[in-house]
Amino acid sequence: MQKPNPHNEKAMMLFATTFAEVVSDGLLVEFLDLVAGLCEIIKFRYLVSFNLEAVDVMLQSKNFQLFMEDEHFLSSIFPKRFSVSESSTSA
Repeated sequence: MQKPNPHNEKAMMLFATTFAEVVSDGLLVEFLDLVAGLCEIIKFRYLVSFNLEAVDVMLQSKNFQLFMEDEHFLSSIFPKRFSVSESSTSA
């Protein structure tokens, strides 16, 4: 899967949606009822370039919480994009 041109909003949205669906389906094979929520979070994070402040606002607006275990997991996968020390959300 090749990343689209960042100036093509439609292509970016389609890529983000597909990327989020594939990751969510792969991670939550046994928890299908949680796939849509995770997909939404991943898609939003991708679209805001993993900006932690924007993600925190989205999580709060949906009454979601990112736990420290989740932050550690994400930082292990996206070390350049996500740093636990940068996050203001905690368990």
